[in-house]
Amino acid sequence: MINSVEIQGIVGSATVTEIGDSKVVRLSVATDTVYTNKEKEKVVETTWHQVEGWNKAVKDAEAIKKGVWVNVKGRLRARRFTDNDGGERVFQQILASEITVLEAS
Repeated sequence: MINSVEIQGIVGSATVTEIGDSKVVRLSVATDTVYTNKEKEKVVETTWHQVEGWNKAVKDAEAIKKGVWVNVKGRLRARRFTDNDGGERVFQQILASEITVLEAS
């Protein structure tokens, strides 16, 4: 089985945190899908992806900020947690093996 993801998009938010000797960046990245509907109208759907990268995955952490165009390579990871009402929640996240800044927008 293969668990591999690559996206290019614009950063909506980003935080860089140091945990001991490790550096972690958490960001949201927007990607667009464009298609024409039955009425021949152009439709743009934006999807937000949650990304987490550690140490070597982040080449230029200080350059990753809102509005920057990035390429993210990694794998999907399901995160589970219990909400305040006691219900179990699951969300998908990209665990990045490489985050590259392509250009500032």
